[in-house]
Amino acid sequence: MKSALLKQHLSITSCANCGATQTSGHFCSQCGQKLGTAQLTLKELLHELWHSLTHADKGIFKLVKELFLQPKLVYTSYFKGQRKKYFSPVLFFILTAGILTILYPYVFDYEDQITHRHNEWGREIYHFTKYRALLLLPFQALLTWLFFYKRYNLAEITVFWLYTLGLTYAIRILLLPLYIPLISYKGILDDSFTILSSFIILWQMTMLFGRVSNLGWLLLIVNLSYILDFVFQLYIIFGFHFFNNTIGINSWYDLIKIRYSL
Repeated sequence: MKSALLKQHLSITSCANCGATQTSGHFCSQCGQKLGTAQLTLKELLHELWHSLTHADKGIFKLVKELFLQPKLVYTSYFKGQRKKYFSPVLFFILTAGILTILYPYVFDYEDQITHRHNEWGREIYHFTKYRALLLLPFQALLTWLFFYKRYNLAEITVFWLYTLGLTYAIRILLLPLYIPLISYKGILDDSFTILSSFIILWQMTMLFGRVSNLGWLLLIVNLSYILDFVFQLYIIFGFHFFNNTIGINSWYDLIKIRYSL
């Protein structure tokens, strides 16, 4: 009798996600979804997007800030199991790479409008090589794992690269407005951003792997990644016979000399 009376005073709700019965609260005690969800609306979808980017506990802006201020804590905490605390590394990589891929072609448009150079060659190279990061990522992770497999497994090192590359893309997105006053020096800016990205990668690696004795190996990994990135560009444009090209790269020596502007 008392149980029946008690149920009358309790608001019993079933979670739309997992079906668990809830008698109190605004969120499901089993899966964490908000209770009382109705038909999906555009307003709700936009709210979810904004919430995921700015949420104080695990938003993308908070992640970028923490990767700057305490990168080692981000990596080690994620490795130890604190997954819900941080923005997803896979989503972070895809989102930042996607935004940069969408926005960067407008730099070519602006360059055409201001300088009238009509850099079609540069535009074509970018068009064919813009997805090379996805091809390069497994090689970067595997190369790093070969040096540090005793400390971290391949999955953990892959997470490191997802976060680190995502950080370099986020910084490049933030720096895109510099092309507006400096569009006449686009080539110099491109090279500067590439060098900056390499320094960011080296810095993040130093924060995670530490030890001064490892600095030589870290420099080697960063430089090999830098050269591999260029090799992938040449392969995508010219195929396996990328030494038979029209841009003056006929050997590994030429490749390294041009890559480092020697």
